[in-house]
Amino acid sequence: MQYFVLSLAGKPIFTRLPSEKFVLQSASLVALVSFSEASSVYLKSITFDDGSALVAVRKGGIVIGAKGKGDRGYMRLVCEYVYSQIVSTLTIKVQSIFRKSSKFDLRSMLTSTDAIIQGLIDKSESTGCLLTGAVESVPLKKSVRKELSRVMVTAAEKVSNTVFGVVVSEGKLLTVVQPRSPTIRMSSTDLVLLCNFASVQKKTLMNSESWFPLCLPGFNAGGFLYCYCYCLHEAAGMFLMLMSNVNTPDMFHSFQQARLAISAALNITGEGAGVAEGGKEEGGGGDFVSGVLESMEDRERRAASRYSAPAGVLHFLYRGDFQVGGGSTTTQGTGGGGKIVQCLSPGAGFPFVGGGEDGRGRIWREYQGMAGGLRGGWGGSRRGRKTGDEEEDDGTAFVTGEMDFVGKEAVRGRVEYKVKGAEMYVGIAGYGGEVYAVMPSVVGVEEGVRRVGILGRRIWEDREELFVVNPPVFGNMGG
Repeated sequence: MQYFVLSLAGKPIFTRLPSEKFVLQSASLVALVSFSEASSVYLKSITFDDGSALVAVRKGGIVIGAKGKGDRGYMRLVCEYVYSQIVSTLTIKVQSIFRKSSKFDLRSMLTSTDAIIQGLIDKSESTGCLLTGAVESVPLKKSVRKELSRVMVTAAEKVSNTVFGVVVSEGKLLTVVQPRSPTIRMSSTDLVLLCNFASVQKKTLMNSESWFPLCLPGFNAGGFLYCYCYCLHEAAGMFLMLMSNVNTPDMFHSFQQARLAISAALNITGEGAGVAEGGKEEGGGGDFVSGVLESMEDRERRAASRYSAPAGVLHFLYRGDFQVGGGSTTTQGTGGGGKIVQCLSPGAGFPFVGGGEDGRGRIWREYQGMAGGLRGGWGGSRRGRKTGDEEEDDGTAFVTGEMDFVGKEAVRGRVEYKVKGAEMYVGIAGYGGEVYAVMPSVVGVEEGVRRVGILGRRIWEDREELFVVNPPVFGNMGG
């Protein structure tokens, strides 16, 4: 899949394509946008003879394009995320630049973000984050995560003008704390951007304490927060991020003291601890870091033995919506308002070897199509379609009983399924989440739906160890 960004005047902003290919693709992209604006018909994409498509998303003076054979709705969604990353670097005020000069070369202002944008694109092809609009969480014992959240809340409440606090490990969420006020909320999209940033910039961030401006588009696309970032533990790839709306030396110092208190409370000392803690103790970090490291090492084995194997599926993706500060999880959303949307998906093993169309790539391609059908947002189901020598049977159904993976009462959930050769893909959207899975097609549709129901219920039962179930809140804006 190829993604690229240019100005409406055709100047490149981001691309990994050779120059001659970029010229060709950008010309097609500008032509698509220009034709749509000059006519009364809005063209969403261009289809080529090889079956690939070119899609365009225009945001003011910026055009984001994607070319490939994936789901077109999902390609547009990834383009939206790429634009969000640009806004995260420059804020929405970047549009005022193009209103003054449509030929402005924006690359000079985004020189350090190419790797971050590429990391986001890589996530779109290897994880379920962008597909589900959710952040990946680190599975963790309930008591360990609860203690981390308690320490973070205590630290935030002692520092005036604290807006958000986030702890991530290897680009996955450990916890997030935010003010009690319902008007101040971290969106799941912003968390995806933060986790991607920490993952891509890991080596740089490990070297020292960092203080930098950061725009969270889901929170306020028009302005910056100021982020204090520190590596709590190198071996765990664990970073603390504290954010404020105040940019002063005193604010930096206050966060620095808060970080020292957090490290002490969690007993993060010794080898592997961040640069300022130093220390020589073997395996430093105490029970908290040990719990995180153990969970990360055991993640794939647990996913296979606890979820995939008992349900008889080859791979799965789960999305759950969790209310900030507790509350009901029986309504679906995209992370706005009071929810933190989180997802769980193990790595793909045999027979999905490699990342191309014959490996992991085809899993995500099929999940993308089902997600569009379940949400009614893009794509949809088609029945009795043939491709080459392979029979495809796509369908939808409404079911009760076995699809009750949230509670004891029967829940009516929508089901999408697709039988393709030796594989069958099933997706369920019900109250509380979405579940996608692939299994051998020989099991049949009815049994496949039942298996995904079992999988969803088991994940829901373990939710307090898999996710940040009740994202904690602290007294408004600290202090």
